[in-house]
Amino acid sequence: MMMEERKNVKQRDAFVDLLKAFAITLVVLGHSIQFGNGQAYLSSGDFLSHPLFIVIYGFHMPLFMVISGYLFKMGIDRKTFGQLLVSRFYSLLLPIVVWGGIGFLIRTAMYGSVEVMSVMGLLRKIIGSFAHSLWFLWALFYCSIAASVVYKFLKNSRVAYLVLAGGMFVTPDGMNLGSCKYVFPFFVLPFFLGDLNLRNWFSQRSTRHLTWVAIVSLIAYGIICVYWRNDFYIYTTGVTFLGKNIKEQALIDFVRWVAGFVGIFCVVASLQLLVRFFPRVMNNAVARELGARSLGIYAITGLIFSYLAPYLVITDYFSLVNVLWISILSLFVSTILTICISKNKLLNTLMLGART
Repeated sequence: MMMEERKNVKQRDAFVDLLKAFAITLVVLGHSIQFGNGQAYLSSGDFLSHPLFIVIYGFHMPLFMVISGYLFKMGIDRKTFGQLLVSRFYSLLLPIVVWGGIGFLIRTAMYGSVEVMSVMGLLRKIIGSFAHSLWFLWALFYCSIAASVVYKFLKNSRVAYLVLAGGMFVTPDGMNLGSCKYVFPFFVLPFFLGDLNLRNWFSQRSTRHLTWVAIVSLIAYGIICVYWRNDFYIYTTGVTFLGKNIKEQALIDFVRWVAGFVGIFCVVASLQLLVRFFPRVMNNAVARELGARSLGIYAITGLIFSYLAPYLVITDYFSLVNVLWISILSLFVSTILTICISKNKLLNTLMLGART
């Protein structure tokens, strides 16, 4: 999200936090469209065809991945490979285990006792809960380890990244691997570009240049959204070619990756223009907090939308009013809870991956 939470927000990159605040808001808004209009609407699957849902899901997780890859690359030279592994364990695997365990307990309480024949059966259920929760954190873990290996041992070889990308098409998608493969190109983009710093590239563009980038990418993204199909979602078709029509799957993979990159360019260029015309946006306290607390917001709202939001309203149709109030409430509650968690050293480490 998802970098390690820091207590001193002033030391962070304000523009990066603004991007993360925008992205986490889109995550919550997208989940509200899916889960915040009642169980009947959720079960119908109609949200997949909603224009706002399409716009959000075409690029919001890729945006998070590019940000995470950029931040990870900035600090990779300061640590050995072993230190990077330890860092990833604390910042990603610990929160995955803790939040996965919380989700397991909530499901057990809501849907009845766990019936198992043996301790091993219970263990499999618990491990399954960990493996299928917070897929984005799993993706960050896999991608950061892969990037670390290539950067540290293969001299950041572009060929190595291409080989890894090619391997995605001939390996299974199970256990959330399909979603991890989908975001891998976005995470490694800052590494693949070498010395070209994306953050600096956008900040150094002229206002006129940025305006053209924003306009052209917006038009291109709009065209993609108009022709978007339900099978373009990573959740419906995966990435692998195994057992599929290769030509059709290749088209699906191509479209979703192009959509992600185009959407990212549009958002980053637009926000860069925004802060040039309205510099005070960079110091907005709400945006800074949302950006700094994105991991906690992601985890807590995941629980809210999975186990509470579908039962807050009883409708079988899309309601923008429902989406907005549930989004605002979820953001507020999750941000407050994340701040409270961060004030306790042990909880901050276990639930937010911070090492203080």
